[in-house]
Amino acid sequence: MSTLNWGLLRLELARGEAFHSNTRLPLAAGDVTLLGLLMQRPGEFVPDDALPADDALPAQVEFVNEVLARHCGPSCYVMHLPGSGWGLALPGLTPRPATSKPLAEGATPLPRLRTRVVGQGEAVASLAARLPQARLLALVGPGGIGKTTLAVSVAAQLADHYRDGVVFVDLSPLTSADAVPSALAAALHMPAVTGIGVQDLVAFLRGRQLLLVLDNCEHVVSAVAQVAEAVSNGPCLGRDGRGAVTRRPPSKLRSRAAWGPKRSRSAT
Repeated sequence: MSTLNWGLLRLELARGEAFHSNTRLPLAAGDVTLLGLLMQRPGEFVPDDALPADDALPAQVEFVNEVLARHCGPSCYVMHLPGSGWGLALPGLTPRPATSKPLAEGATPLPRLRTRVVGQGEAVASLAARLPQARLLALVGPGGIGKTTLAVSVAAQLADHYRDGVVFVDLSPLTSADAVPSALAAALHMPAVTGIGVQDLVAFLRGRQLLLVLDNCEHVVSAVAQVAEAVSNGPCLGRDGRGAVTRRPPSKLRSRAAWGPKRSRSAT
């Protein structure tokens, strides 16, 4: 199949070109190949091992998403779901995990850490003790200090404490705040993930006991703040549900507690 179409988006795979409304997109042939692999499985996630192993893939996806957002709008983007793989969101269609298991069994697994947690034992223990007392906890700090590693370590330590498991959502591939609810819906394995709003997430989570980890929130922080406040302030997570987010300062997110490097503080 040399040509793939979805709405106004067209891929000419043989020529390595992509078009939207007959306007050629500034994508390289490798970017078009990636989109083609994903578009051939609409509404699905392509497993990580089905794509060429490449450490540059996250950077490639970030670039592709910037181009798609600029030329195709917020409903077109590549997303990643740990344990499921990579998927292409298209107008009217968002990838869904293949599993139909209950949330506790099908909860999105935590990503495998690429680096060892060194010198953070005290911080992990402190946050693991603090999270049960805070409905929402934000890990705040500049890029590269290990917020994701710390969040994953804390979540792994506390996973058995939550009846419905741990759900990890990496928001870094998103280029539009409008895509946040659908990304969360996919990670939560909701029955439908297209056209999802904040109140749909609240209704789905009502009464559940889980730890929701939102990673790399700073570029879509307005939408994350809306979701986090609705989830943490409402009855949706049950009295034992918790949320944790990682972000760079400053932020519009108003958390119940926040943590920064070398210090802990209560949020205002």
